[in-house]
Amino acid sequence: MSKDYSLGYVRGFADTHGSLHHIGKKKLNHRAITFRSIDEGVLDELALHLAALGYEYKRYVQASGDEKQAQHIVRIHKQAEVRRFCEEVGFRREDRARRAAKFLAIGTSQGN
Repeated sequence: MSKDYSLGYVRGFADTHGSLHHIGKKKLNHRAITFRSIDEGVLDELALHLAALGYEYKRYVQASGDEKQAQHIVRIHKQAEVRRFCEEVGFRREDRARRAAKFLAIGTSQGN
């Protein structure tokens, strides 16, 4: 598996199943990149590519209180990892690319 293939795979996955969002208190500007799927196997494949690229991530299962299926989650939450993801992998979707650019600009102005 080449680095270019893994980068392309993760970028495509981020555009379809990923989100860049605040975690914790918004004023602290902590962000995470979260990928969700009801199919655990899909996230297993993503995890292989993230690991090949050297990203640290956590895996979770979010159980549903009703009859819906549980959501499997892969999350990058360390701020240095989120920053590296935004710079190295990025997003092709315009809304997500703008959010990532804003996050990178804020982090730079705060000395991060």
